Amino acid sequence: MNSLSLMKTRRRLALAAAALTSATGLLMAGASALERGGSVLDRVLIAAISCMLVLGAHLLPTLSRSMPARALWIGCLLLTAWSHAAFFAAAAQRAGSARADSVTTSAQARALQTELEAIAARPLAQVSADLAAAQARVISADLALQRCRKALPEAASASPTACARPLEAVGGASRQVEALAVEEGEARRAAALHQRLVEAAGREDQARDQAAVDPVTAMLSTLLGLKAGSAGVAVAVLSAVVVELLAALLWTLGLRPGEEELKAIMLEQQQAQAQVVPIEPPPQTEPVRPEPAPLGPPVPILALDALQDPTRAELMALAAPVAVRPRAEAALLRDTILRLCSGRSLGLQVLAQLLQREPDHLRRRTLAAMVRQGLLRADPCSPLDPRLVYSSADPVLTS
Repeated sequence: MNSLSLMKTRRRLALAAAALTSATGLLMAGASALERGGSVLDRVLIAAISCMLVLGAHLLPTLSRSMPARALWIGCLLLTAWSHAAFFAAAAQRAGSARADSVTTSAQARALQTELEAIAARPLAQVSADLAAAQARVISADLALQRCRKALPEAASASPTACARPLEAVGGASRQVEALAVEEGEARRAAALHQRLVEAAGREDQARDQAAVDPVTAMLSTLLGLKAGSAGVAVAVLSAVVVELLAALLWTLGLRPGEEELKAIMLEQQQAQAQVVPIEPPPQTEPVRPEPAPLGPPVPILALDALQDPTRAELMALAAPVAVRPRAEAALLRDTILRLCSGRSLGLQVLAQLLQREPDHLRRRTLAAMVRQGLLRADPCSPLDPRLVYSSADPVLTS
């Protein structure tokens, strides 16, 4: 495989990669637009606008290099990056929600909940209040019993029926105190279990919050000292900008031939012409000496597509040093224009297409100054066609 075939293969690979990148960008823009719209019509219109912005961000650097086109490209790039960043943020949020939902309740928390449900006790505050009231009744009944025993004589106090009611009140209050003390212990155990469940629930919420954050983003935020949300937004914006710049670069590499490829095309055509065997004219008995015709002006070239392949390739090879550079030095630009116009009359559109420049900008900034300096001639195409064609005032070498 020669160098020209290798270059063409690289361009095809660049075009395939550019098409894949643009398709991915269009899908992301459409998905992001569908999440922002309300009605079906709103979603369709937002998706269409987002797709147009994606195409502008990908193809404008290849189609035009003028200042308005560059400003428009920057606008398309920023808006598309914002749309892609919204898609990345929404995707990260959905992934975080899925990771948070995967966090389940621990076995210890389930055991605590089962044990708490098995305890049949009233709230601790209510049981404590009832216990305090029962203890007060015990004290009151005991005082009543002591007063009864002091008031009765010793013989009567030995009777089983003496002070029976205060004695029964003391026994009943004591039994109630014992029952309430047991219930208070259960209530305290239930309160402790409830506190442990609350702590376990807090730990589970913390685990869900940690799982909702992307692990790489969490490590990056820790490394840079940023919040997890800020680091996620920065990563989303950077990813969106890289995708758009990659697509623009791939389309430029795929659609614009480089200087080396133009030189290889010119060399291949020259080699093909050198391999053509010239046909010898038949012998003439008497030599014919036609009178030389006067040399007229060169035929104006107003359309690059109308030229034959060798001539077009030659012109593209001459213009390649300027065409492959977004910004060329003024001396190199003037020298290239003189070489292109040497022995030819080229229209403004042809020169602009060969040099990959805007016609009006090229005419105002360069061609007009060269005409004033006497380096170029600007003549009408014909008496009926006022369009100007440019030719060099003094022929220069084209090699």
